[in-house]
Amino acid sequence: MPNSFPFLTLFLLFTSLYISYSADAPQCLGLVLQGGVDKGAYQAGALQGLLSALKPEDIQYDVVSGISVGAVNAAWISQFPKGQEAAMTSQLVDLWLNLKTSDVYKQWPGGIIQGLLFEPSIYNTDPGQKFLKKHLTQKAQRFISLGATNVDNASYKVFNNYHTELEADQLVDAVMASYALPGFFPYKVVDNVAYIDGGAVMSADVAAVVSKCREVVGGKINDANIHIDVILLTGTRYQPKDSTKFNGIQMLLRTIELMSYHSAISGLVQAQDSYPHVDFRYIIQPEKKLPSSILPISFNHKDIKEMINLGAADAVKQVQLGKSIGAKQILQEAQELFRGGQVSIKDKEELLDQYLEEFDKLIKEKTQKLEL
Repeated sequence: MPNSFPFLTLFLLFTSLYISYSADAPQCLGLVLQGGVDKGAYQAGALQGLLSALKPEDIQYDVVSGISVGAVNAAWISQFPKGQEAAMTSQLVDLWLNLKTSDVYKQWPGGIIQGLLFEPSIYNTDPGQKFLKKHLTQKAQRFISLGATNVDNASYKVFNNYHTELEADQLVDAVMASYALPGFFPYKVVDNVAYIDGGAVMSADVAAVVSKCREVVGGKINDANIHIDVILLTGTRYQPKDSTKFNGIQMLLRTIELMSYHSAISGLVQAQDSYPHVDFRYIIQPEKKLPSSILPISFNHKDIKEMINLGAADAVKQVQLGKSIGAKQILQEAQELFRGGQVSIKDKEELLDQYLEEFDKLIKEKTQKLEL
């Protein structure tokens, strides 16, 4: 026993020093925004809910990652330096409340036939490019990561300002690349490379936030000082739909939604396994089915208002559950779904086959009408 005393003393001293160092190390707060076609208003509402339930400094995010419509919100957040959380949130909500379909895209002069047969997409997104240039007027004011998919080699591309600046025009290009919904919106060429929606590879990028936060907190040893909020648009709650009467466009949107759902589940499981010591503070996901208009990506004002309200309510609920408590429940749900699975790969393949069949039918119908 006497011989163990020096060892015990050294152990306690080392433990004390480690705890002290870890507590004194810088903290890093990150935000992960999932992609979800036209459902970005939910994320704006969730941020509004977090602000109402927490202090402004509690959402002073150091690092923000976004994919697809999440990239739109992430880029907007990047326009506000830390300390302007109230203005950032209220103006983001206003942005969505005033958003119109004509701000995002328009028909080609020859309509859907021109888009299907002679253009790279059904719609022309020149209005979206102009809209972003109007609102993204300065370089990113905090660390940001936007994900897109390289069309040539199917790799995942990250546009970030971790070691070089992201100027306003580069931000616009990155958002257009990340939100280039395949089929609907044209691919975006950046530095002679064509990119489409980042959701084709992953729907939520936790790794991008952790990698930068590790630089901030002093390495992997301080993962406990990394705190992450995640705002999902599909989450672990699969919403069944009757797709038997879907047309080709509706089927494509449903396929994208289903792929995003699977990606969200596997992404959460991978994040939990890869970063067991990172603090997942709040994971916010729709508790109810998000509204969906008859017309695809319509940015309907009534739907937007409803999504903002749902996002705010879900965020407040997570805060009321307690820090990390709700997040652990959702991570557990993801683990169970990942092992058991509510929707099989076969289901996804059948849905894609149905989309291709309906889409081919739609093209033939439109072509016949044009010939007449």
